[in-house]
This record gives sequence, structure tokens and C-alpha cells, in this order.
Amino acid sequence: MKIDTLNLETRAPLSRETLRLLRATDHHTYYKENGSRYVCYSYTLQGYPCRVMIFYTEQNQRLRINIPSLPKLITGSSLIPLDDSSRDEVFSAISDCLGSIGIHEVDPISEWNVRRMDTYHDFQLGDKVSSYLAALSNTQIARYTTISVLGESVNFKCDSKEHYCYNKQKKLLTERGYTQEDVERSAGIMRYEVRHKAGDLNRDNRVPSLKFGEICTDEVTGALVEKYFNTLPIANLSVSTATEIQKKLAEFYGTSTVFRLMGFIDAYRRNAIDEINPRTKIRYMDQLRAVGVSPIIGIEDLPPLILPFASSPPSTLTSSTEPQTTANTEYRRRPSNRRTARDRDITQE
Repeated sequence: MKIDTLNLETRAPLSRETLRLLRATDHHTYYKENGSRYVCYSYTLQGYPCRVMIFYTEQNQRLRINIPSLPKLITGSSLIPLDDSSRDEVFSAISDCLGSIGIHEVDPISEWNVRRMDTYHDFQLGDKVSSYLAALSNTQIARYTTISVLGESVNFKCDSKEHYCYNKQKKLLTERGYTQEDVERSAGIMRYEVRHKAGDLNRDNRVPSLKFGEICTDEVTGALVEKYFNTLPIANLSVSTATEIQKKLAEFYGTSTVFRLMGFIDAYRRNAIDEINPRTKIRYMDQLRAVGVSPIIGIEDLPPLILPFASSPPSTLTSSTEPQTTANTEYRRRPSNRRTARDRDITQE
């Protein structure tokens, strides 16, 4: 399972002893418009590798547990991944956390609902982490805002949806309780992470239900990572310098197509692709994918980022999209479509 941060929720009455323990710690009182009073308790568990917290609302018996790093809770390191063989160990470890403050009479952990979950994949990039982050900082995704911190992270945000890439070692060094072993493990790692909230998961047909037991599988969490990763324009595609991109395109397409595609790439660089007709954008992106290049111009050539567990193979050249040569002249012979002012292509202006 490709899960890092995890927040689970259920409803359960707590014993007097546990309530007495919670009441002695931080709590907040909330009032609804109808005058209903809710007292919410928060409690940090002691003696665990990460900061596990319990939240409880007495009036509606809502019980939540928040685990900042599931791998760290299980293995002692956020850099040791879990998989399907770890499921029973995960359920047992979470039950032990609850039991440490006397919470025993609750639903099985597999039946708890996921309130929030972060899925992830670690790319080992050696000394190229900063180069990939620099390329990703130029990413444009429809309806998303790109926020970058030079050399450290790139976030893509749209309302409640968020996915991001960051230098794992740099982030680790800002956290408490890291070990030298983890510092060495994190060298050269760029982590790609996706934040999922219950509402987004509930609307996703890849997710059978919000029950933790049905979500915490390699198949489901891998599909969630892949869904968002494939929105990145460098997913499965190489990043190259302008000269190298033009060279690759020239080997595959005719001069006029290369000119249009380089114009599209320049519009992408100038953050001006919103002015291009949507169907034209799709066609240009398909043509770039056929050659295996990203619309992002890099300061150096970078190999494609590929998820090893992807359900479908990355875009590659096929016999149906051969280079334009005298032996394949039909590829150039496309019917011309009359354009209107609305469909103008600014890459040719």
C-alpha cells in the first residue's frame, strides 16, 4: 500500500477511564447554530516513532486517529514502503495505538472510514532532484495553481485537490527525530505525493468504498497515485533542451509540423496555452507524446519519470505513428480544416 499520512474515523463510546484521561488534556468547545454544544478532545500518544494523535467528540461519539506516517509507525522509517503483505501488521499496530489509552471496544480497523489519506511514490533520481523540480515548476495543469519553492518542492493545488513533489532529504532534515540512516536512505529521492480527502475519494470510481480495509491495497492506492501523476506533462516523457527537442521532432515530423509544435512549446513556456483551441492543444500534446518529449524545456536532458506499477505502459513510438519520410508520405497528408477566429492558433502568430 502506497500510503503515508492517514486519518481514520469511526463512532464508539469510550470508557470512563479513557474519558477521564482525555478530559485532562487539550479540548475545545464548539456550538452549532441550534445551540448544540460539542466538546472535542485531542490526545498525543507517547512512545511511538511518529506523532500519533487521537481525537474524540463526546456528544456524537466520533473517534478519529491521525498517523503522520504509516510506514514510520510500522517500520520506524518513512522511507521503507509497505505493501499488501503488511495489511495485518498495519491493522494490529493501529489497534495497539488505541489500546494504549484503553480504547478496545471499537469496530475492526478495516471497517473504519478514511477521512484523509496521502498516497506517494519515491523516485530515485541521484543528483538530478533539483533539475526535475525545476522542470516541474514550469508545469501547467488545467484548473490547478502551481506553487514552487526553488530546489525544494512544487505543489499543484485546485480547491481540495493537491499533489506535489519535493526533495525528500531536505524535508526530512526539517523534521524531528530523523536518523542518520534515514538521511542516507533519502539521498537522491524525489517524493511524489497526493493528498486525498474523503469527499474526493467518495467520488472516485477507483475507490470501492471509504472503508480502510478496501482502500489500503497496492491496487487501489497505486491507481490513485497513477491518476494524478498522469496529469503531469512530464509523466513518461523526457525533458530536453530546446535544441534537443527540435532535433527529435525533426527526425519524426516534417518542417511545418516542427514549426507548429515548437510554437506550442513556446506558448507553454509563456503560460499562454489557454488561448489555444482545446482540440488543437490535445492534438499537439499527442504529437509530442508520440515522440516521447514533454512540452517543458529543461536546462538539461532528463530521462522520463515512469511509475513502475503503472497499469498502462508509457507512451512509445508505434507502427501507426512512423516518422515522416518519403516512405511514409501519407502521414503528412491531412485534410485541411477551415478555421474561424475562435479557433486561431497563437503558436503560428
